[in-house]
Parts: sequence; structure tokens; C-alpha cells
Amino acid sequence: MSKNKDNLKSSRVLSLVYIAMFSAVITICAQLQIPTAIPFTLQTLGVFAAGGMLGWKRGTLSVLVYILLGAVGVPVYAGFSGGLGRNKSFDR
Repeated sequence: MSKNKDNLKSSRVLSLVYIAMFSAVITICAQLQIPTAIPFTLQTLGVFAAGGMLGWKRGTLSVLVYILLGAVGVPVYAGFSGGLGRNKSFDR
């Protein structure tokens, strides 16, 4: 019985590590910008990679962790910005 508990605990820890790792991947991809007439980031690639590699449940959790980190003010969004009140269109 103890072996099943250890496997379950190991599986949960591994899932948390994967979710955190792909939140970091999305953060890194958000900082990589491709300059064109309308600049865009590779953040979408990170989101789809998380969903494709982790599955829809863990991929969604990794994106939610990324969004929550940015919402509380950690500078994870493009241009190292973060927070709910941050909007560049109102800056003058």
C-alpha cells in the first residue's frame, strides 16, 4: 500500500513541476518579439506547446498560473510588464 501512495505523491509532484516549467516557458516566449509591421511575440507558441505536451488539464493550469502571476504584478507579460492596472495605451 505504501508503494501506491509514493507513486501517487511522485505523480502529483511531477505534474506540478511540469505546470511550473511550462508557465516559465510561456513567460520566456512572451519576451521574444518578432519585429514586423505589427510586432508579435512567441507567447502563443508557448501556450500551444503547453497544451500539446501536457494535455488540456495540465496545459490549462500552466496558462492559469501564468495569468495569475501577471495579475498579481510579477513582470511576466510582454515587455516585462505585469499587473491588472497596466495598460500602455493610457500611458502618456
